[in-house]
Amino acid sequence: MTTAGALQDLADRQAISDLIYRYCRSVDRIDIPLGHSIWHEDGIADYGEAVWTSASPSAISTRCAMRLRCTIMTRVAAIVPTPPTRR
Repeated sequence: MTTAGALQDLADRQAISDLIYRYCRSVDRIDIPLGHSIWHEDGIADYGEAVWTSASPSAISTRCAMRLRCTIMTRVAAIVPTPPTRR
């Protein structure tokens, strides 16, 4: 591989990593506009047959909604005490 080819390979890998980080941040922060900004309009999210496959705009909306539900459930569980078990 030439030096120019190696540099292009590194630049491409960094660009992919940056997109992955932005995707993760959008889901973590429940930032739907940020999530939408990383997708190509023809993009497909394929999380496997057991999970789901979706077109790009709804994929990030669905992931953020799932994250929001998990966050709410976790906070409610932290507030509501578990009753003691009897021996």
